[in-house]
Amino acid sequence: MYNKDKQMNDSSERSDEVREIMERPPSRIIMYASLSVLLIILLLLIIAANFSYNDIIFGRIVVTSKIPPSHIDAKVSGRLSNVFVSLDQIVSKGQMLAEIENSANIYDVQYVKSKITQLDLNEVRSIDSLKSLFPSGKNLGEIQQAYNNFVSVFQNYILLQSLDIYSNERKELLVQIEKQKQLLSIQKSQLKINEADLLLSEKIFNRNKALYKGGVISELDFEIASKNILIERKNYEKLRGEISISEITLSTLNKTLTTNKLNEIEVTSEIKLQLSEHLQNLKNEIINWELNYLLISPVDGKVTLFEIWSKNQNINIGETLFTIIPLNNEYLIGKVSVAVRNSAKIKVGNTVIIKLDNYPYQEWGSISGKVESISAVPKQLDTSYTIFVSIDNLTSSYGKEIEFKQEMQGSAEFIVEELSVLERMLYQLRGFFERKEVNL
Repeated sequence: MYNKDKQMNDSSERSDEVREIMERPPSRIIMYASLSVLLIILLLLIIAANFSYNDIIFGRIVVTSKIPPSHIDAKVSGRLSNVFVSLDQIVSKGQMLAEIENSANIYDVQYVKSKITQLDLNEVRSIDSLKSLFPSGKNLGEIQQAYNNFVSVFQNYILLQSLDIYSNERKELLVQIEKQKQLLSIQKSQLKINEADLLLSEKIFNRNKALYKGGVISELDFEIASKNILIERKNYEKLRGEISISEITLSTLNKTLTTNKLNEIEVTSEIKLQLSEHLQNLKNEIINWELNYLLISPVDGKVTLFEIWSKNQNINIGETLFTIIPLNNEYLIGKVSVAVRNSAKIKVGNTVIIKLDNYPYQEWGSISGKVESISAVPKQLDTSYTIFVSIDNLTSSYGKEIEFKQEMQGSAEFIVEELSVLERMLYQLRGFFERKEVNL
């Protein structure tokens, strides 16, 4: 019994010692463990600070030339009356491709267009030359009224120039003015003579008056002398009145001459203005007719046909009939639409990796470009920015030459920013604390 109790006491004492040792581990173990944890954390931070990768923003790209293809659409519905080109034909700017059926004769329209383009108004001086230049009987359809109005006003302009109404009237006035000047000169000369005669008559009258008072001459002689002086004065005043009338007449003729010149300037200017307006209206009508019924190449290039193969084919308004591929493809550019989200990270000069849809990336590789410009505002409909990417060449990352085709589509990857794992963790922590502050 004693031994058993002693064993139990010894076991209890040993358990307390073991428990004390376990509850209070050695300080060296704590130090080594803490140091190991710190070293592991420091190593992870160093790795996170030195390991970095790029941010990539994705978008859809269309690769084309600086001068893009020109799509030519039908402005009206109808039937093709003429097709002037064939597939892959080289055309020049302004060349006709096709005509949509209408009421005008295309050759008549072209004739009128060529004549008004090189028209010099001063060279057409007679009605016959006008009729020869712009004959009646042209089938111009919608342009006809504008053509008739132009020819009518042009005819009035020629009549005004050829009849020379104002010039003839001016010649008549100049003759009358010259005659009136001559008459006035004669009248003034006569007035000087009458004035001398009047002075002489007044002297004789004064002498007769003195003789009559002295009783030298009779009363009858004095009355005859008085009558003569009155006649002289009357003739003198009458001539002065005639001179005044002649001066007024001369002034009126000069005013009429001035009015004639002004009227000629006004009428000539007015009819020239009308002629110019009708000429411009005719040009506008021809332009509108061409826009509606002619399909014209806007650039030099090669013709691509879609659903067009022959004349008499029906077409619908808005339907793309031709595409003109420019011949000069030396300068390539990509047009990318990028969503507004994160688009601020994209900067001019960023590298762009382009993977074309019709050249699979796994087989052909990618091509490289640089951000050239960024639109200032996003599109309103799809809230995306338009970014233009310059492309130096079409040599892929696999060293393969990609054949250029207009408007090749693909994906664009913008290499916008290189950040370490540590920087990204700090951005996340900062965002977390900012959200926490807002919630508080």
